[in-house]
Amino acid sequence: MPGQPTFPGWLVFNVMSLAISDNIVAAGAPFSVSVTFDGSGSIFEGTASPPTGLEGTSQPFTANFYAEGIGAGALEIDLGSVPGNLSPAGGPYTATLPVAGGIGTAGLYRLGCTVTLNNYLDIAGYQEGALLQIHPV
Repeated sequence: MPGQPTFPGWLVFNVMSLAISDNIVAAGAPFSVSVTFDGSGSIFEGTASPPTGLEGTSQPFTANFYAEGIGAGALEIDLGSVPGNLSPAGGPYTATLPVAGGIGTAGLYRLGCTVTLNNYLDIAGYQEGALLQIHPV
């Protein structure tokens, strides 16, 4: 669980997994990438009924996806972002980004995602490590 704020009992924010629809795609071919995250503690979940924590007030989040090229000539690419809101029903939450135009440059890429709670920019977590191979057409 890299990059998560952890204050047990108060706030634990965990970006748990990063997944891609296919590990090998042709240059320019579409694919999708998704992230799953959740939180716990009185700040995140709240302690009252109805919940008054970040979930109870449906705080907005943004999942920002990126690809880091590995090796000579590989690019670093901002794939895009997915907005959403936390829910009083609770998580875990999943944000999925369809990358319709794919990546045009062949190579090996390490994908990553940073999830930020928009009204609390100091609460952010990330996950990276999924590998994507783009092969020439």
